[in-house]
Amino acid sequence: MNIFERSFLLSIFISNIVVTVNASCSKNKGPKNLTPTNYTVYKKTFTIIADGVRISSMPTLWPKSWQDFWEDTGSTAVIKGRDFINWAQERYGIDAYALTDEQLTNGEEVDLGGFVFRPYMPAPKELNFRLLTETTKRRVKFYRNTEVREAAFVLHINAEYNSTGTVKVTIPSGAVIFLGAYLIDTTKECGFNSNADIIIFTTKTYLQRIGGMAPLHFDTISNKYGVGELIGSSIASPSFFKESAVLFFPPTYNGP
Repeated sequence: MNIFERSFLLSIFISNIVVTVNASCSKNKGPKNLTPTNYTVYKKTFTIIADGVRISSMPTLWPKSWQDFWEDTGSTAVIKGRDFINWAQERYGIDAYALTDEQLTNGEEVDLGGFVFRPYMPAPKELNFRLLTETTKRRVKFYRNTEVREAAFVLHINAEYNSTGTVKVTIPSGAVIFLGAYLIDTTKECGFNSNADIIIFTTKTYLQRIGGMAPLHFDTISNKYGVGELIGSSIASPSFFKESAVLFFPPTYNGP
């Protein structure tokens, strides 16, 4: 089953999850059936969904909001931006070293010839991005108030590009590659007071929308959960945006 089929089936699964909560805090205990099955039981999964209208990639109070986000992840825009530049060089052979610390700090759009650097961070008022479920080997948590914040360093491909890095792939014009982060803070949920989860994500190959639709397939890494994988799908038009995805720790498989 290819990534397009997996993303489509996954989006159907997520869209059919129905959660009923009768009180401000659910006291129901999780299932106790620990009978072994043939299914993979993951160390951790997160299900995230989003809907709204994506009007711009820059919220208000720019660039302070951009700088604050990376500081909230325990880094800075410059440090994570340099990680992004090194990653693009190693993975794709793309030279983005012309980006300055000032441009990274201020989240400036920069034309690099065959590529355009364009920072991305959706405005909360435009996009409702939230956590739906979290699972461990023996427990499931349902959420309804937890916002998922995200931002990313993005390179837009102006012309077809043959990667010369560790990933050998032809990236079509109009596609994007990126390194970003999810910041998941569950402290607003009743009974959940754990520290925020910070998950770094990168494109496994590239992301391209066709007819407004795009399969999502990212590599992820977390200091808490290790190496993982995101699989999902999104659809966008001038009037709406929807996305659903599951993050798996460890990855679902070890293939390309």
